[in-house]
Amino acid sequence: MWAVGFDGSASSVLAAANALADGFDSPALREMAGLPLETSWWVSEDLVREAFAELDLDFPDASSPATKLVALRVMCQRFLEAEIGAEQLTEWAHSVIGHEFPDEQAEKFVLLDDTDDYMPERPADWAPRVRSAAEAFIARD
Repeated sequence: MWAVGFDGSASSVLAAANALADGFDSPALREMAGLPLETSWWVSEDLVREAFAELDLDFPDASSPATKLVALRVMCQRFLEAEIGAEQLTEWAHSVIGHEFPDEQAEKFVLLDDTDDYMPERPADWAPRVRSAAEAFIARD
């Protein structure tokens, strides 16, 4: 999630700890797992890149549509589990996915954010529409 502008280092610290628990190991991965959750991304980014290199993994391209779709799936799941609100989901989608994204279902979140931004009052059905869009996005193949 850090690669697409969300969570700072928290998600990468937790992912490093989970990777160690799953049997992956490298010096940078161990160091990453030991960082405080609130560590700045600017501090931890080099460690994340080192861990990927040490494990012979490709570092994800944050600008690729595939990476953004995976991140949107995670964000939708967080929304459905009430970890984040509808506004946080749509604002994130607007900033990361943006308009003219090559996936209509993903762009729906951007349009929902536009509705929230440009109408004098939020429509009564706005939050249920965000929930419906998130459920549909999670349910797709």
